Amino acid sequence: MKRRRKRGISLGTIVMLMTTCLVLAGFFLLMPRLAGQTDLRFHAGDVFVVLDRTLGEMTSGATQQPAETPTPLAMAIFTPAPTPVPTPAPEYRFTFCASGEISFTGAVQKSVTYDDGYHFEQILEPIKDDLAADLTLVTLNNSTVSTDKLTDYNMPVQMLQGLKQNNIDAVNLGHYNALNGGLSALSTTRNELVSAGMMPYGAYSLPAERNTPRIYNAGGVSVALISFVADLSNTSKKQTTAEERAFAVPALNLADIETDIAKARSMGAQVIVVTVSWGKSGDTKPSAEQLGLAQSMADLGADIIIGVHPEAVETVQILTANRGDGKYHPVLCAYSLGNLFSADREKRVNLSGLLLHAEVEYDPVSQTVAFDNLHYTPTYCWRGKQDGAYRYKVFASNLETYPDYVDKDQRSVMSRCLKVITDAMEGSIFDQ
Repeated sequence: MKRRRKRGISLGTIVMLMTTCLVLAGFFLLMPRLAGQTDLRFHAGDVFVVLDRTLGEMTSGATQQPAETPTPLAMAIFTPAPTPVPTPAPEYRFTFCASGEISFTGAVQKSVTYDDGYHFEQILEPIKDDLAADLTLVTLNNSTVSTDKLTDYNMPVQMLQGLKQNNIDAVNLGHYNALNGGLSALSTTRNELVSAGMMPYGAYSLPAERNTPRIYNAGGVSVALISFVADLSNTSKKQTTAEERAFAVPALNLADIETDIAKARSMGAQVIVVTVSWGKSGDTKPSAEQLGLAQSMADLGADIIIGVHPEAVETVQILTANRGDGKYHPVLCAYSLGNLFSADREKRVNLSGLLLHAEVEYDPVSQTVAFDNLHYTPTYCWRGKQDGAYRYKVFASNLETYPDYVDKDQRSVMSRCLKVITDAMEGSIFDQ
């Protein structure tokens, strides 16, 4: 009689099934990790409970009873990693205001003399808010030497406090009359400017000062202030030697401009401002020579060019610099901003000035500069009777209302001076 073969599962099959189950268990454990997830929310013990139950049923021999429904394997829940919030790039931006020249004379000094002292601040007070910026520049045609006789050129030191109180940050001393008082007067004026809380630049009393670029921190942006002068007055030449003039006032030539810009960049300057004394007095349009020099300065690395000396307003343009790197480099160029203040009332152009305003943005990645919110404030040098004495003030010439002491005749002159400025701005960036 044949022996009936016992039904069951062979040992090899069991080993194979166990191996398969272990592989599956490992797959469930490792798959989330391979997918970049570390938040694995199921119990690995559940897997082995199911394995043990399944193997027990396979080895129970011929038992034919239906197997219990196994406990379902918990599904892995994948929680997406939070999307990283990018750190905003630092903003390299500052507000900028450039103004023209200031020339105080003895008559002006007398007009600001009161029982309690000098009040030079009253002259610019009407445009104080217009002058407010992270960096505001002016060119000063005076010295301040308290031990010397006061003249139409040498003013009381309180004059500088008046500038600072009206939001002036940096003062250019590189101009036609820069050395009229000699090196000693220049040195004293520079020191007094520093004491008053402003940065002097453009004229230097020592070679070491000339060789050290002036860098101003404007809203977190490093701005180099450089100045060049096309010519000096005969008085300046008589007061100094050729050797002194060689370092005291940088001459306007492209070789020195290139050297100074490169030096400023090497010292960390991100934006280069070049003030240049050039042109002919009274001209309301830049010459062909000025146009060529401006483009060359832009190509060499100047980001902002501010012209002085003509004592008249000239056009403002955006130049495109070619620096050989394939990038777009816009350059803001004001060929002349006229007079911020002058007591000379012979010509309307001398009474008219322009405040140039801009938001300057520096891109540290491309190392380029951009300009936003470009606009200007036209200004007028007013003189009239107030409290029984002659006074001087600077007003914006496009206001709708003025104090009562600005009479009808003065407003008429102011209106004609405003036209001088709007005519000069024809074809400029503001004539759009």
